[in-house]
Amino acid sequence: GTYLDNASAPEEPVKCTECKAGKWSGPGSSKCQECVKPSPWAEWVDSPHGGSTTPECKYKCKEGTEPKADNATCSCAAGKGGPSCEECGKGTWSTTDSVNCIPCRNKPGEHSFYTQEAWKNEECPYACEAGLIDVRHNKECVTALSLFIKACGGPRRLRAILCASLATGLLLLCCSRCSYLAMPLRATPGASRSRYAFTNDKLPYHICRVYISGANRYGSPWKISRRLPEHVQVVIQPEAWGEFAFDANAATDVPRWEGILEWCFSSFYEILVPVLVTRRRQLR
Repeated sequence: GTYLDNASAPEEPVKCTECKAGKWSGPGSSKCQECVKPSPWAEWVDSPHGGSTTPECKYKCKEGTEPKADNATCSCAAGKGGPSCEECGKGTWSTTDSVNCIPCRNKPGEHSFYTQEAWKNEECPYACEAGLIDVRHNKECVTALSLFIKACGGPRRLRAILCASLATGLLLLCCSRCSYLAMPLRATPGASRSRYAFTNDKLPYHICRVYISGANRYGSPWKISRRLPEHVQVVIQPEAWGEFAFDANAATDVPRWEGILEWCFSSFYEILVPVLVTRRRQLR
């Protein structure tokens, strides 16, 4: 644990100098030798019994590290690294006893950023920039338009869908101009087309107004209550009123295809929605 100090003056007796922390020497050594450091996170300490006489010098683990179970070396936990075993910053990670933190490489593109420090594996957590759909539903952190195009199968398939939808819409609009769709009422079998027509010559026989409810579009069509109003129960048979309400409601019913077409236009070509709704209302 000491070495012969050759720098002593000739008239002075030879003296032995104690080796410093992290060095050792055997008997008769003229200099101290470096001890073998057990890990990058160990630091030498002075021995209370003088210099070390073996290569296994006394040490302690740096702050933030801890000795392993066998006390043979120091351990740096996962998520930490570097000479001082500090927490890895955002965008880096490490496993147990990593000398350095490793850069993460799983973040997509430029519109995302890493969110967690001291991460322990290569799948570092990240988030999308403000204004983009949440990363839980948008792993690649792309814009809503790009995400929609991808969901449709790519630009080519989306163009095909739009063209098909537009062609279908135009075809249905042309078909809606047919006269049979413009009939004011869809009468029950055997009923006359003019059965419920109200002309000027019938004005003296007017007994009450009939109110209808609804918005005259899919999901909220015009409807007449099938319950006979109390103030006309003495002049109208309930069966006749029920038949009238049934025919009127059937005539103003909005078919399912119209609702589907309206939804398609609102999703792909919204400018046609008012045209479709107005035209169909006029026909009914």
